[in-house]
This record gives sequence, C-alpha cells and structure tokens, in this order.
Amino acid sequence: MSAPGFDWQQVAERFDALCELDPAARRAELMRIDAQNPALARELERLLAADALENGVLDQGVEAIAAVTAAAASRDRSGQHLGEFVLIERIGRGGMGEVYRAERHGSDFSQQVAIKLLRTGLDGADAERRFARERRILARLEHPGIARLIDGAMDSDGVPWLAMELVDGQPLTNYAKAAALTLDARLKLVIEVCAAVDYAHRRLIVHRDLKPSNVLVDTQGRVKLLDFGIAKLLDEDEAAALTGTGVRLMSPAYAAPEQILGEPISTATDVYALGLILCELLTSRLPQKRGQQSLEALARVVETDVIERPSALVVDAAEIPARLLEGDLDTVVCKALAREPERRYASAVALAEDLERFRQGRPIAARPDTLGYRVGKFVRRHRGSVGASGLALLAILIGFGVALWQADVARTQAALAEQQSTLAQAQATRSERIKDFLIALFKQQEPVQRAGAKLQTPLGMIEAGIVAAQRDLTTDPLLRDEVLGDLADIEVNLGGADNAQPLLEQSLSFRREQYGNAHPLVARALASQVTAMFQKGKFSEAEPKIAEAQAIFSAVYGPEHISVADLQNRMVRVLISQTRFTEAATLMREVIRKTERHFGLRHAEIGLRRSNLGVVLSQLGQDADAQRELETAIAILEQANGPEHAALLFPLNTLGDLQRRRGQLPQALANYQRAVAITRAQLGEEHPRHAVALQRLGNAQRMNREFAAAEQTLGRALAIQKAGKYAELADTYARLGDLAADRDDAQTAITREAQAHAHAFATQGGKNLLTWSRLGWLGITLGYAERTDEAIDKLEQAIAGMQAIGAAAHSDLAMQQVLLGSVRRQRGELNDAISLQETGLAAAQASQNSTDLRLDPVRVELALSLLLRAGAVDRTRAVGLLDAVDPRRSALGPRSESVFDHARTLERQQDGDPT
Repeated sequence: MSAPGFDWQQVAERFDALCELDPAARRAELMRIDAQNPALARELERLLAADALENGVLDQGVEAIAAVTAAAASRDRSGQHLGEFVLIERIGRGGMGEVYRAERHGSDFSQQVAIKLLRTGLDGADAERRFARERRILARLEHPGIARLIDGAMDSDGVPWLAMELVDGQPLTNYAKAAALTLDARLKLVIEVCAAVDYAHRRLIVHRDLKPSNVLVDTQGRVKLLDFGIAKLLDEDEAAALTGTGVRLMSPAYAAPEQILGEPISTATDVYALGLILCELLTSRLPQKRGQQSLEALARVVETDVIERPSALVVDAAEIPARLLEGDLDTVVCKALAREPERRYASAVALAEDLERFRQGRPIAARPDTLGYRVGKFVRRHRGSVGASGLALLAILIGFGVALWQADVARTQAALAEQQSTLAQAQATRSERIKDFLIALFKQQEPVQRAGAKLQTPLGMIEAGIVAAQRDLTTDPLLRDEVLGDLADIEVNLGGADNAQPLLEQSLSFRREQYGNAHPLVARALASQVTAMFQKGKFSEAEPKIAEAQAIFSAVYGPEHISVADLQNRMVRVLISQTRFTEAATLMREVIRKTERHFGLRHAEIGLRRSNLGVVLSQLGQDADAQRELETAIAILEQANGPEHAALLFPLNTLGDLQRRRGQLPQALANYQRAVAITRAQLGEEHPRHAVALQRLGNAQRMNREFAAAEQTLGRALAIQKAGKYAELADTYARLGDLAADRDDAQTAITREAQAHAHAFATQGGKNLLTWSRLGWLGITLGYAERTDEAIDKLEQAIAGMQAIGAAAHSDLAMQQVLLGSVRRQRGELNDAISLQETGLAAAQASQNSTDLRLDPVRVELALSLLLRAGAVDRTRAVGLLDAVDPRRSALGPRSESVFDHARTLERQQDGDPT
C-alpha cells in the first residue's frame, strides 16, 4: 500500500517525467530522488513496477498489490554469477521477472546475453509455473524474428532464470519514429512481425502479450519478438494455463476483447494485437482510447465493436498522411480488429499477405462488413433499449427483406469456400512446381551439373529458363504464362528486349483470350511490352499501349492508384521524346503527388520520379529547378538504397548533362565516372545502361580534350549498343562524329553524323527533335568539309522539321539557324549569314536565360560573321559578344573555341595588332 503524507500531484508529475526517460536516465533520477526522499523514491518505484505490468494484474487484491510492491523493492543483483554468466547490469523489470545484461567468457569466445530472473516476493508456485512454461515455450522456437533461448537453470536460492539472445534495438514504434520510416518500410516491418508470430502459431504457441515494447528492431533493421512470459500452449489444458489465483495477466492497451472479457484465447488473439500494433505504427495512436481508459470502461467499449478507422485517428502533423491510409489500409486494420475472433484474419500470415498485396498495388482479400452482420449487431447492441414489440417489428421488416438474400448468399459463400479451397490447393501445387523449376534451373550452374560446360551469364540463364519453361510447363497454361512473363520481364531488364518481344506478345494474346481485355494481367502484359519498346527507342509506338494499360488500371483500382501513376510516368518519357516538355512537366508533378501519397516522401520511387522531373525541367531550360530536383533525387536514392545502387544512374547522368552545359565540366566528369562505376558493378559490362553511362563520360572527356580516353570510352559504348541495336546508339554515333571533327578528321565525322541521323530516324521517327538535330549536325559537318551545298540542304531540312514540331523545338531551331548562317558565311554570303545568326540568337535568348552558357557558341558564330563584314558598328557589336562569353570558355567545345580564337585574332588584326 502507499505511504501516507504524499503530495499526490507532485507524485503524478514525477511519475510522468520518469516515464519519459530511457532506463539508464530513469535509474539515475530515482537515485537522486532516493537521496532526498527515500519514501517518495519507493512509491515511484512501486508505480513504475505497476506500470511495467501495464495494468496487467486484473481483479487484483491486496496480495497482488503487495507482490508488485515487493517486486519494486527487489535488490539489484548486478555483479552476481549465474552458472557461467556474470550479471552486468539490470536493464528491465516486468511484472514477473527482472532482466539483466550478462556476459560469459570462454578460452576463445565472449558472449553477451539477456538473463531473465523470477522476481523475489511474488507468489512462488504460480510464478514458477509461468516461468517454467516460458522456458518450455522458448525451447520450441528457433526463428530469426524471435529472440532465441540460450540457457536456463535455477540459482543457488532456487530462483529460475533464462538466458536469452540480447537484442540491441529499439521498440518497434520508437524505431519507426526515430528513422522517419516511410509507409512502405513500416508495412514491411509488420510483415516481418507477422512471420515470426505465424511461426509461433504453427508450433501451437500464442504469445498473448504482443505490443511494441515486445517487438524490438535491431541495428540492422530486423525485428525480434520478445517476452513469451504469459504465452499459451494450445496443446495445454486451458485450466492449467491460467493462474491458480484467478489473476489474468495481460497488457490491456494491446489486449484482445476476449482477453479483457475472460473469453477463450486463440491465435486470433495475437492477430488482434498485430492489428493494434499496425494501427499505432501507421497513426501513432491506438483506437478506443486504449491506454487512457479504465479497465471497466475498456471492457464496455470492446463489447460495442466500435473501431475507428486508422485514417480517422491521424492528426495533422502525423508522419504518415491520412490520405495514404484511406481505403485498403483502413479495411485491413479494421478486419484485424474485429470483435469476434472468427471475423478477423484467419492467421498472422493472412494479415501479412494482405499487407503485401497492398504494397504491390494488388486488390486486398479483406472486404467490408456485410449488411446481415451489421443488422445483427444493431439488434444485439440495442436489445435492452428497444421495446420488445419494436424489436420484433424491426426484426420482421429487416428479416423479410434480407432472409432470401442471406440464404442465397449462404449458398454462394459455401460454393465460394469450396472453390477457394480448390484454388488454394492448386496455388500450393503451382508454387511447388515453380520452386522445383527454379531449383532445377540454378542447379544447372553447379560445377558438377555443368560437367565442364561454361558458366552461363545471367541473361544466358534466363534464356535457358525460357526454353525449359516452354518445354516443361505445357500441361499448365496459366503457370506457363506466369513463368514466361516473369522471365521475359527479367530478360528485358538485362538488355534482351529483342529476344523477349515475341514472348511478351504471346503473353498478351494469351491473357486477352483467357481473361478478356479489361483485366489487370492484360495491363501488366502491356506494361512489359512498353519497357521493351523503350529500350529500342520506339516511344511513339508505345503510346497507345500505355494509354490502354492506364485505362485498365484506372477502371479496376481507381485513377489515384500507384499502378496508374507508373503508367503516367512512362507516358512522360513518350512526351519527352516528342518534345512536349510542358505537358511532360505537368504530368510528372501529378505522378510525384500520387507516388508520395502511396509511399511517403522519402521512398526510392520518389527519388526516381524526381529524377524524371529534373530531366523535364532541364529540357525546359529551368536549370536551377532541375538541379534542385536532381540533387534531391540523388539524396533520396542514396538514403533508401545506398550509394552504389543502379537507380542512381539516371539522376547522376542527367545532373552531369546539366553541369556540362553550364560549364561545370569537372563536376560533370565526376558524376559521369560515378555512374559508369555503378553500372559496371551492378549491371555488368554488356548492359545498355552501362553503355549510356560510358557515352556520356566519353563526351565529357572529349570536351575536356582527353581525345584518346574519349575514343576508348565511346568505342566501348558503341560496341555494346551495336550488339543490342539500342536506341541510344544514335547518340554515340553523334559523339564519335564530334570527336572526329575535333580532330579535323572530316570524312569520319561525316560518316558518324550520317549514321547518327539514320539510326535516330529509324528508331524515333520524324516527330522527335533529336532526329532533326542529328540531321543539322550532319549539315554543319559537311560545311566544315567545304561541301557547302550539301550542308545547306541538310540544315534547311532540319530547320523545316523542327518548325513542324513547334514551340518545344525553339531552342534547337535557333542553333540550327546559327549553324546555317555559319555555312552561308563560308560561301561569303555574310548578310544572309548575319541575318540567320541574329534571328537564332534572339530566339535562343527568348527561350533561355541570358546567362545560360549554351548561348556562348551562338555569340561566337555571330561575332565572327560581324567581324568578317568589317563595319564599324559590326565590330563594336562583335567585341561585345565575345566579351560576354564565359572566361572559362568551358561550354564552347573544341569547334566553337576554334571559331572564338579566329574571331579574337581577326579583332586584333583590325586593331592593327600584328599578333
């Protein structure tokens, strides 16, 4: 009992303050209080001990309170020996035991463990029975998600103890808050907890005390389930499992209704606790004001079956926005928290499977409550307050309208149950066949199995798997389609789009015939085809497939679903290829909004989406905004996946492009080199994305006048792209053309530029800006070779093609006009040259910032033309243009720098300077 004479407001304030501290700080504060007021310290210890039970002793009397008080005053046993272990420090107290960090040392090892001792002062016989049961339960459990039993015995005083795995971690909810985990990361943790709980259930063990403090997350981000102190063995007699005193042990804040009301316990009890943990992890709050109500009030609440939706519990400043929880996650949590055990998920793994379905964007298995159930609950809840006649009338009116419907539903559900049982059996058989198929495929790579044959590449293994699936899975068409579709997807991502395309077309036809044109599997087959088409640069051909897949997903899942956002993200690539940059930017922002709603703000998918927005903004000339998006994307991807993940390729390359255009060549080179290292390590030497990284690095080396290195780098990219006939081959041909021109090898430059244009036109068609840009560069290369008639013809064709594209081509059109002026200048047509170049400069300045370094080559070309015309006004304008060029001249490139030097020499000569 409590000592009299306390200021109870002060006690309450001190107690609340202690609850906020970590264990070490709490011990230090209690010692300080003890030095000043020992009685107050003892009272606070008593309250803390009771709190550790989380009101776990129900129906308690004087004896139970005395036991808690005695437990709170138990002595610290740090420094004592238990068998081979030395107790180092007390790290926790519970209702039945104390936990110490302990160590043992051998000749060649040292081990730290957590030792749990039965508290002195408790009812010995009953507590020892529970303690022995915990040891027996833990002996059954060997799972990576459960803290394992290491040893156990009695001390010299006959007190039982257990040595268990010491987990260096934080409670689940604390870890999620400290790490600012995304929605997806939180769901993955709950799925891990469900796996551990399901493992225990399959060994006939119910935990009965699942709560965040009993689920730690270690320093590697893995969950560990603790404390089976009040667990129940399902093969144990229920009467024997309960205590002899009639005391029910639990943590009411996380207890299922049957625990609170004294009803039978089952695995569904743990499913309920998992639902509460999930709710708290998503919202930082518990439903029904758990933890804030008395046990009597909580008992009344759980009878009503009133469970708030998680999205309704979220406060404005929550870590996970309410909009991400609305719909499926609300349904999942409410099903797990159903009042009747039979209406909850059938198992912990069933809950995990629905969470995984949500993560993958698939329909969940949980469904809202039926009308029949709601009517029955209404009648039962209001039996006492509704008059007998009114109740009878209500029952007749409702029953008459529902009875036939319910009978039909019952028949339908019985048939459905039979179908589901058959389907589950078929799925199990199918899973076993997939496992056998994959094991056989990988066994072929074992040295003995290969019998001297060459070890296959990943792409070779996938191709071998496709052959095997076509041969061995003919008796199960659905399984064959599933396996071949997945293998074809992998083949595309490994760079094998050509070989995969027939399989993808076959899968699409099969699924249309099997499921109809509006099924999500048809949409997924269309999306797979789009991936392959993008690899070949067929963006325009992909557009109708994207539109069809998007319409299917939108009709099935709704327009806000992540599957719809994924298709919209692909449409952005089509818009970019068609130079519809403003549309692309608007759509990309919508994609980011939907993706953030699904995954949260710091998920890897957000990094990829922001990278794509950076590409679009760069094309729009909004370089500062583009750089900010790209740097944000890199930071998110590094945090989510690590600093060497292949997803970093896209923002690194795009940021490098931006830096190169802005004259920041050293920074660009560093980003390109990092991208090459990542793709080589993560994707391999022959992957198309590795070739893209090499091509960009080679171009930067060329601009940095590292011609030999550039030739080697670009040559490696060319070899990869020619072997796979990839769309980016046009870019590599163009860069090799630039390199040849820089080396004054006109014929090679012309050949490469012609190849670049031909490949761009073949893969991307006449609506693509780069197709016409390639033709224009072929024209200027012909001009440098003094083939001015051909040069003018190509440049005029390029200008006409860009004019047909419209406003999106203004910047590139301006450059083509400037280059045409340069060829006209070669022919001595200075007035026409200057007119074209002035028009080009004005257009470029209108579409770009006046400080943009991309204007420097335009200024240089016009300046030389003005100096050659040699008028006084022309000369003044020319000098102003040359003076406006960035002093580093880093954006000029070798060609334009040669023109710049020529112009400065001419300027000095006109000044009478012979040098």
